[in-house]
Amino acid sequence: MRSEKGLGIIGIIIIIMIIIALAVGTTFLIKNYIAKEKGIDIKQNMLSIQGACKVLKQDSIVKKNTDMFVGTKLSDMNEDNLMNDFKSKGIIAESDYEKYYCLNNDNLEQLNLGIQNEENSYYLINYDDNEVIITSGYNGKYKLSEINTEDENNQDNQESQSEENKDNQENQGEENKDNQENQDEENSNNDNQ
Repeated sequence: MRSEKGLGIIGIIIIIMIIIALAVGTTFLIKNYIAKEKGIDIKQNMLSIQGACKVLKQDSIVKKNTDMFVGTKLSDMNEDNLMNDFKSKGIIAESDYEKYYCLNNDNLEQLNLGIQNEENSYYLINYDDNEVIITSGYNGKYKLSEINTEDENNQDNQESQSEENKDNQENQGEENKDNQENQDEENSNNDNQ
């Protein structure tokens, strides 16, 4: 009788451990999925800002009016703590502060994009080269051009792995065919003897 109780308790402990492992694994997967989706949203927001600002830049060229630019020049934002923290990271050279405009939520609304800044962050735009920056960063990257380059590299790696797997499968298929032919030949020789 006593061994049955011990086995029952061990079984319950194992079941509880399995449930805990499943819960931890599920939580991990959900967090990764949410982070990936947030990254996609940030990139889409940056691309939307880039597109809207390209149009605004073209309008300013046609109308010969640079006062049409939306945002506050980065060089004029000396009292904003978020911007001072960002400036201290050295992502943008101080000599380039004049080129970048900080977009607050009102500026984003002016661009009719239907987006807002991320929490504790701003989007910056350089109207000269259409570079968009997020001050909080995303996966250690701040500039849209860096994020795009990283995505392209990831895509290239996936494509090369896919090609490598395909080549390995083809080679495996050829080896199996050769092995089968050798085995058939041996069987044929054995039958003749």
